[in-house]
Amino acid sequence: MKAENIAKYFFNKDMENELFKDELIDLNGHKSFIGNIRINKYLHIAQNTYIAKYSKLLFEDSIYAFDNGGVVENVRKNYLMLKNTKNNIDENIDDETKLFLDKIYNILYNATIDELIQISHEDIEWVNKNTGNSKLLQEMNSIKNYELYKEQYKDVLLLMDKIC
Repeated sequence: MKAENIAKYFFNKDMENELFKDELIDLNGHKSFIGNIRINKYLHIAQNTYIAKYSKLLFEDSIYAFDNGGVVENVRKNYLMLKNTKNNIDENIDDETKLFLDKIYNILYNATIDELIQISHEDIEWVNKNTGNSKLLQEMNSIKNYELYKEQYKDVLLLMDKIC
């Protein structure tokens, strides 16, 4: 699966455009749309939680360790286009994955940008890869940390099990 499809799924859930706003902010010396930052944190957290639950990747795209947390580069670059074509979702997202994504969306709904960034910064792979050097060195390999993620995300997984 592609991260773009997951991003569009999240965009479609935000019917009132409350979360993924096109408002520019300056965060740690970087200007970006608040919605672009948020969607990339949702993708990063969803990927790690999925790895913790299923010991496999949710989506195949690489995540990179940027200053403000994990970023899927093609989603970052194409944020406005993806958001504007959000209704064009790949129907290959199965019901189990949709339920998983719905729970992630609901858990993160009230999180601030700072809280999402903090969660992203707690990822051991982000800590190891946030070198500020070349993009190649910043590419995260989260799947290798699946045992650590099982412990790190155990409370999230318990909460997800309680959400209908």
